[in-house]
Amino acid sequence: SPIGEVTYVDAEVSSGARYYYRVTAVGASGAESALSPEATVALPPETVQAEAQVSFGEAGDPEGYRLVALPGAVEPDLGDVVSGEAGQDQDYRAFREEGASGSQDYDLEECGPGCNLGPGTGIWLLHRQDWSYQESYESVDLSEEGTYRISLAPGWNLISNPFGTEVAWNEVQSANASALADGETLGPIYALRSGTWRTPSELSSARSGEAFYLNNTAGLQSLTLPNPNARDSASSNALASGKEKSRGDGTTGEKKAATRPDATSKPIRSMTLRAYVDGTLSSRVELGIKGEAKTSVGRYDAKAPPSPFGGPTLRSTANADTAVGTTSGTATGRTVKLLRDYRPEGEGPVQFSLTLQNLKGKGVLVEPVGPSRLSAEKILLIERESGRTFDLKDTFESEKGKTPAIRPEGNAASLVVLAGTASEVQSKRRELSPDEMELFPTYPNPAAPGEPVTIEYTLPEEGNVKLEVYDLLGRRIQTVEEGRKEDGFYRARWQESMRLPSGTYFIRLRSRGASETQKVTLIR
Repeated sequence: SPIGEVTYVDAEVSSGARYYYRVTAVGASGAESALSPEATVALPPETVQAEAQVSFGEAGDPEGYRLVALPGAVEPDLGDVVSGEAGQDQDYRAFREEGASGSQDYDLEECGPGCNLGPGTGIWLLHRQDWSYQESYESVDLSEEGTYRISLAPGWNLISNPFGTEVAWNEVQSANASALADGETLGPIYALRSGTWRTPSELSSARSGEAFYLNNTAGLQSLTLPNPNARDSASSNALASGKEKSRGDGTTGEKKAATRPDATSKPIRSMTLRAYVDGTLSSRVELGIKGEAKTSVGRYDAKAPPSPFGGPTLRSTANADTAVGTTSGTATGRTVKLLRDYRPEGEGPVQFSLTLQNLKGKGVLVEPVGPSRLSAEKILLIERESGRTFDLKDTFESEKGKTPAIRPEGNAASLVVLAGTASEVQSKRRELSPDEMELFPTYPNPAAPGEPVTIEYTLPEEGNVKLEVYDLLGRRIQTVEEGRKEDGFYRARWQESMRLPSGTYFIRLRSRGASETQKVTLIR
């Protein structure tokens, strides 16, 4: 209908919907002018429904801690939304993140009843039972620009999405770009899913109870979250031109993909190492090669979030000359742990230093994923302490039975990955060779019927080797290996062990006048 006034009031609107308006001028003769640019109005839902379903694994297991949050504008007391008593050896324990403290870039503070789950925040939670919570909360108030701000501390922050729908992380990065100094970027978010850290492209709604880690290296006072139902004018114009189509549910059918800083340059050369404990994925790390990367921490790397409660972790380590996400900074000399580590190409092989921690006496299987993408002729994984060496390309292309098994005696292990030409890698490997000959405990031990015994050993230098088996009477039963070998790590399978009677046997390694012995028991 014709509008004779300057303003127009649409009284037939409802919350949770988006409306589009255009104006045309109509003359007395009925002729119309061209339509005006489109104006949009988004009315967020008045309430958002929390439907949290979180499982913590075995009762009281510290590895069962999860990051949790609730949506909406209210600040519910933790004691009102989590049942039971709080504290050590009680029903649940909870910790909130306070950010950088002293030399650490995170600081956890235990909380219980009286601790508020404010909008846009999250906590670490461990409960003896699964946490199920359903409640309707009032939606957060938006600014005139259709955004909501979350307060941030320096260092690591636990954040969540108070809206009822997901938000693409690249849209959050764009909304905060003007607050960053030149050369700074807003890094990724981290979600703890299936026991390992991921860097999702979307900030899912806290309706499901999920919170995220964010490293505030830029020192922002707050984080601006754009409401997914309130796009800017550029998005509205794109929709008007037909580039974006409304689905009628307050969202759009087209989403921008989150991209890394180098997405438009040369193809990424990268591989992933996954760490498994008792058949369960425990951790992962991405290793890559790129000409513009730095030997220290740079813009292509991703710093690992705090893991104060988890199980074994696999991380790459680098010198923190500059903070992640910046192109300048003050050299610190500190070593930081990375989930994603990119190194530049140079003379000789590319070397990555890794660490396995929180092992608690557990063995770890390390599985390479996509080593061919590194475009290196040779890729070796070396356990520093023992000198054990694994050919990752050979492992990936063969059966899983050859997956590297790391069995350190302590709570941690240092690893090295070398990637380059065969001659470069072998030359560097010799520099990392063990200082003395060592025969490692055999496995399995005891060995059941049908199980061949695996024997592993290292040689500090080239020489003649004899690997023999003796019984309790000192009689030689078999020679497993004999001949001249180069320095390095070796693995032998004692197949004949499956045909011997039950009893105790001794494995003896001899080379260059030195001798080592290990005992093994066969059960038939």
